[in-house]
Amino acid sequence: MLDPILLRTADRNLRRKFSADIAGLIVYADALASSEKATPVTITNSGVEGATASGQITMPAYVWLAAAENLLGDQSFNVNAVKSNAPRMIMPDYTNASAV
Repeated sequence: MLDPILLRTADRNLRRKFSADIAGLIVYADALASSEKATPVTITNSGVEGATASGQITMPAYVWLAAAENLLGDQSFNVNAVKSNAPRMIMPDYTNASAV
């Protein structure tokens, strides 16, 4: 089971890092999923406009991958996300129908 604190930390970091780069996030998630890149990832510092923080946290690659996959499926972050649990309704198309 994923540690919720580590997952939230990874989520926030990825939101900042890939806020305008969905394609980059997909490439990052694909790299994490490959066996050769499945090593722990370490954050040494983080910064936003007007503030920085430094320290070190090392998290397993699967935490980063889970956070990346969650972001890619988050409709508020990725406008192209498809909701997998949404019910699908097939509606008939009567746009070319004529009244008889």
